[in-house]
Amino acid sequence: MALITRFDDLPDLVLIELFSYLSSIDILCGFIHLNYRLTTLINERGFFYYINLSSARYHQFNAILQYLPLNDIQSLTIDNNASPLQLTRWPYLSRLRTLRVIGAIGQLIATILLTRLPALRSLDLGMNYYGTNWPINTAVTPLTYLRLDLPCMDTLLRLISTTPLSDTLRQLHVKIGHSRSPVSISNLSIRMNSLHTFSFVQTFFSTLTIEWTIFEMLTSSNVMPILRRANVSIFIDISDLNRIGSSPLFTDYRHVDVHFGINLINCPQYINVTQYIPRGNRFHPREIVSVTFLVKHVSNRLEWLTGDDPFNRGSQYHHHMWYTLPWGFDEFFYEYLPEKWIIKVHVFEKPEKVTTIGQSSLRTFDASSQMWPLPICSLPHV
Repeated sequence: MALITRFDDLPDLVLIELFSYLSSIDILCGFIHLNYRLTTLINERGFFYYINLSSARYHQFNAILQYLPLNDIQSLTIDNNASPLQLTRWPYLSRLRTLRVIGAIGQLIATILLTRLPALRSLDLGMNYYGTNWPINTAVTPLTYLRLDLPCMDTLLRLISTTPLSDTLRQLHVKIGHSRSPVSISNLSIRMNSLHTFSFVQTFFSTLTIEWTIFEMLTSSNVMPILRRANVSIFIDISDLNRIGSSPLFTDYRHVDVHFGINLINCPQYINVTQYIPRGNRFHPREIVSVTFLVKHVSNRLEWLTGDDPFNRGSQYHHHMWYTLPWGFDEFFYEYLPEKWIIKVHVFEKPEKVTTIGQSSLRTFDASSQMWPLPICSLPHV
């Protein structure tokens, strides 16, 4: 007689190994409340406390919600694009400490998230949705980690002056969009007393320059006294070049470990500019690579007649970039801009000795088919 092993006969270690190949939604949909043993195992392994519903559709979400111990959830990932109503169903999670939201969110929903989750400490709203407007002007939960995209510099300055973030934030990662708006320097009087890691990036195809004086004030020891690591990709004006190397970010007592990408648009003297680019912080020297991208921009004639963007003429422009090694910005440069693409790459300075591990590519994204993005060019020496 042949021996038969039933699913219920499998030892716990085998089931735990099986769960490691499944998503959170698969485990909760497929195994919850099948029997007491499986429910207990799922509970012991933390699937009730660390939940990822980013792949859940609306009907799956409704089926699972009734079984979840809402007061015990500590970490939650949801996809607002897959099921927009998910966010409206999570107003009170008393122990939630980590929240990641995929997809753009509205101002009302953001207000709910930031004022009705008292235990929340880590909030990740992603960097690919352009224009998450900071909706809060009053006190919010004391976040220690925040990652999001913002439309402009003034919104960032308004964010850091929000109580109590100036005292609690330890990591802040922001991507700045294309919006042009006046900057209120009064917000630069705030002190980020706990901030040790700061990421500030502009989109790769940005044509908006940021005044270096304002950025220098933002990252100074007066505003960020204990800053230890900075990832910066910024578009500047050529008139600011002679200020960069002597900026406190690269020279002062904090010894900030800086990874940067410094960008100029249409600079005929780009070869001579390299001498003004710092090789990292003087306490953390870095090798740099200097590259020129030839970017093609196509637009329709109506935009030519009505727009005030000098790049919006259906022509080409040169994007010059100096970046440190190792490259640290992959996650920031995913964007869907079908009207712009790179047609030529020219490396005009590179390190004498470079160890290349893997390869990094700039990519475009086909939003209609949701296919994995195809590389449009490879970054040299990355």
